[in-house]
Amino acid sequence: MSPSQENQTDIALEAAHWVVRAQADAFGDPDILRLTEWLEADPAHARAFEAALATWGDAEALRAAAPVRASEDVVSLGDFRRRAAARKAPIWRSPGAVAGMAAALAAAVLIPMFALKGAPARIYETHKGQRQTVALDDGSSLELNTGTRVSVQMSSRARRLVLVRGEVALKVTHDASRPLTLTAGEAEITDLGTEFNVRRDGDGSVAVAVREGEVQLAENGAAPTTLHRGDIAVHRAGIAGAVVGHGDPDQAFAWQNAHAIYRDQPLSAVVKDLNRYFDTPIIVDDQAGKLRLSAILTLDSEPLVVRRLQDFLPVRAKTTDSGIYLSVNAHPGGN
Repeated sequence: MSPSQENQTDIALEAAHWVVRAQADAFGDPDILRLTEWLEADPAHARAFEAALATWGDAEALRAAAPVRASEDVVSLGDFRRRAAARKAPIWRSPGAVAGMAAALAAAVLIPMFALKGAPARIYETHKGQRQTVALDDGSSLELNTGTRVSVQMSSRARRLVLVRGEVALKVTHDASRPLTLTAGEAEITDLGTEFNVRRDGDGSVAVAVREGEVQLAENGAAPTTLHRGDIAVHRAGIAGAVVGHGDPDQAFAWQNAHAIYRDQPLSAVVKDLNRYFDTPIIVDDQAGKLRLSAILTLDSEPLVVRRLQDFLPVRAKTTDSGIYLSVNAHPGGN
């Protein structure tokens, strides 16, 4: 290991220690001053602190799978990531900017922590094929799609949600003094007064669709992005910078009315989505998977959904003990 690598390792370890120590009840004003001094000493310290805090945030998302005890502290990453992204701006070149940003970093990790201190987390969960509507005490509402798990933590100063898996639609009562953030893997969405849908897939990708108002999307290593009505953003795990497009926002919310909308989608992608809803897997061969579908499917029962796929596309279905196999029908019109 080279001297520079060894130094980077030492800095990374020290940054990790600071992040962990900041969660303790005994972390007081003298500790804040020492942390600020350490951050001021070298820009590499601030970068390492950001990386360590991001790692802590990923661990928090996993820990949300179990209810949080009232004595535990939870760190919100929204303010920190927004300030961290600002470090790429020219402000870093101005006199005193390092000291100011260091203080902001220290405050960003501590202030949200104390805002949620003592606030218990509640877990809401649906199984495959289920949906659930949850009314929050602030007037906001959540609707959970199939196979979804969400942790909700509310206090008088902050509202924090963690989407552990699945899909959720939010209708948020905006309160600037009580910000609402939703963390989904590497992505964090902050409400700016809106209605939006978030889906987290098993591969770590996160899709955000905005039907009303605005949200701010923050990702590791990328500047925050403001999404407006009709915007659809897709974040890929490990890749900084979401792909943002514009389309019909109702498509992302169709599941609330037991529908799924597909526009020129390969059957392989359609089947992957449908398998979120049904216990018996639908399997397509390579040839059938390349067929493209444009349709609105009612998600009532699996046999009827498969029947509709056969009506729209030249495929035949065969049911076995392991699943329902779809293959290209060599004689269109027959099954």
